[in-house]
Amino acid sequence: MGDSIGHQFSQGFEAAALGRGHEWKRKVHMRYNNGKKQFDCLATSAPIRGGGATGFWRYTKLLERSRWAKIMPCFSMERKWGENFLHMLLDYEYSELPADVPNQQKHTISGFDAVVVRLPHGWMKVHELTKERIKEAVIFCQEMLGARVVVFTTVGLDNNAITSEQWEGVTKVNEHLHDVARNWKPPRDGEAGVEWVLVQEFSNFTSTLLHENGKYIGEKEMLQILAFVSYGFVSRTCYQSPKAMMLARMISSSNGW
Repeated sequence: MGDSIGHQFSQGFEAAALGRGHEWKRKVHMRYNNGKKQFDCLATSAPIRGGGATGFWRYTKLLERSRWAKIMPCFSMERKWGENFLHMLLDYEYSELPADVPNQQKHTISGFDAVVVRLPHGWMKVHELTKERIKEAVIFCQEMLGARVVVFTTVGLDNNAITSEQWEGVTKVNEHLHDVARNWKPPRDGEAGVEWVLVQEFSNFTSTLLHENGKYIGEKEMLQILAFVSYGFVSRTCYQSPKAMMLARMISSSNGW
């Protein structure tokens, strides 16, 4: 669940879980157009290797009870989540073989064991991404989707986090994720609930990659790359810009993953 970056995570997982030659098992339920480009809002892949299913739900807010709507369309700027999306995921029927093979047994998705959430920083402001809201999203993932495991992806360096003020906010939000995961209390035996809250440390991972590449290719060349990031790939001559230097300091000061 997440935005376009979350969609890329999902596509990578789907490619690995389906394997080459099994693309027909992926069903896009809803998509929207942005200019000449198309983006998925809701997709399911089933059956995947080992059995079961995986899905993608584009939602650029946190899953909260107060944001419920009976029906929502597929578009880029959601304010609420639609119950119609939920039913498309949970009522989806699939078979082991292509649809043109007769007399197949049908399987219905009844829930998902795990939910991976790309935190919607940029779509939601830092002060909106509180620990209380994150905890509510965890509980709601279990109530709506049946999840026993919820994984949050930390926010890394992207177009919504390229100033020192934005990075300070990102650091705070990522600390919230670790705190929620560290202090999560699993349900008692026999009770429903999320057993594990995990953190995928995407932020420190990508910062470490950039830092190590910078040491290998040289400081000047690395600052050129960071200048492309901070100035929208405008010029090769702005590598001494304050933004590029600031990004280099942010990356070099990141904790190891």
